[in-house]
Amino acid sequence: MAYIAGINRYQASLLPAMVDDYVEADSLVRVIDAFVENLDVSALGFQRSTPAPTGRPGYDLCDLLKLYLYTYLNEIRSSRRIERECRRNVEVMWLVGKLVPDHKTIADFRRVNGDGIVGTCRAFVIFCHAQGLFTARLVAIDGSKIRAAASPLRVLDKARIGEEQEKLDKQISDYLDRLDGEDSREITDAGNAVENALHVLKERHAELERLSKRLDQDDRRLVVQGEPEASPMGFGRGGKPPSYNVQIAVDADTGIVLHHAVTDEVNDQRMLHPMAKAAKDLLELEELTVVADTGYSNGNAAAPARMTESLLAFR
Repeated sequence: MAYIAGINRYQASLLPAMVDDYVEADSLVRVIDAFVENLDVSALGFQRSTPAPTGRPGYDLCDLLKLYLYTYLNEIRSSRRIERECRRNVEVMWLVGKLVPDHKTIADFRRVNGDGIVGTCRAFVIFCHAQGLFTARLVAIDGSKIRAAASPLRVLDKARIGEEQEKLDKQISDYLDRLDGEDSREITDAGNAVENALHVLKERHAELERLSKRLDQDDRRLVVQGEPEASPMGFGRGGKPPSYNVQIAVDADTGIVLHHAVTDEVNDQRMLHPMAKAAKDLLELEELTVVADTGYSNGNAAAPARMTESLLAFR
């Protein structure tokens, strides 16, 4: 008895199937397409939302946003993997009309349009609420620590910044003395190695000065070099890795994320009121019942929400 045989891949077809035939009628990709088509990307804060009158045409921001949302929902994060999906994934081909933006274009879109992407998430929550997809009778708030890319060795305080500045001052002084010595002996540095090294040291000194000023301006004790928005977080003794505190407010009935925020708070104690208020304002409700764990048990943060804005329960 023979096996079920497929079609001959080299057989030409007089009436080829449309790409639309390969996408299910109830596929999530159709929802993404319809949702983005009704967005005002310019009002949401996306950059370059209007095509330039001259030069090489760019990609439509709606197409890039559709691609971002689809790959995000399917847990595809790498810009190079997203580029490959454009060549192999039929749903992606249908979604963006068989366009294949390169990985740099995809990465730049995510990098420069953070505000627009946040605005899109907010627009989605408002759309769901308007359609009656959730009633927001109960909202759960929680946070999670996400490791930053920076090494713990790049966490600096005033003392470490001062020590490194002293070392740099000495190195700069030594290089200046060396330059003076070469001038007096008429020695030429063909590759300008000394001057180049001096330039690097001065740049590093200026960077340390900026980090020191940031500590003073933000009234902080520690700063992460290269990722100043991160903070050392964790439990136990010893050095804490640089991390972000990601806060989310979720509708308990549907599991839809109503609001999220990336913060540098080392714990959750001061985040209950701002997260509850943001969710309440987004939903335009008079009262909102919120549950959170004991990590949020800060009386100063909970009292305003209890008295004026929402009913809070702790578990």
